[in-house]
Amino acid sequence: MSASNYTLHLILLECHQQQEFDGDEPYLKVNGTVCFEWEKIGKRFSSELTSPQHTDAFDFRTGKVRTLHGWEASGNYLPEDFIFPNLNGETAIELWESDEGEWFRGGDDFLGEVLVNASQISYVEHEYLFDMHSALYRLVYRLSVSE
Repeated sequence: MSASNYTLHLILLECHQQQEFDGDEPYLKVNGTVCFEWEKIGKRFSSELTSPQHTDAFDFRTGKVRTLHGWEASGNYLPEDFIFPNLNGETAIELWESDEGEWFRGGDDFLGEVLVNASQISYVEHEYLFDMHSALYRLVYRLSVSE
């Protein structure tokens, strides 16, 4: 296996400013494939936890959402769902906000993209801020050598 192969480990997605007043419906893509959807955790993302229907963070390592009552299991994701081994070249991680069923809003909103590659392999976690369309989300991830 080539030394340029790497593994992407998603760690945390955190909302610091939602785009929509009643909370966002974010989804995440890795190389164009959806890997995380708000619907599977049953909560909209909001920067303020004022309702049981909201979360401000999802921990990819545990499959838990942060709620008014602390961290709770989401039930529909496993930690291994967010480990992407044997990648090479550039990997695109995109954050979108769904406007499905909201015909007056137009299409889904692209909140940003981070490109990662083997040159970022380290023992430290990286973070990226998605800050488009009045939203602010923080993604924490790590890259390691694929075995």
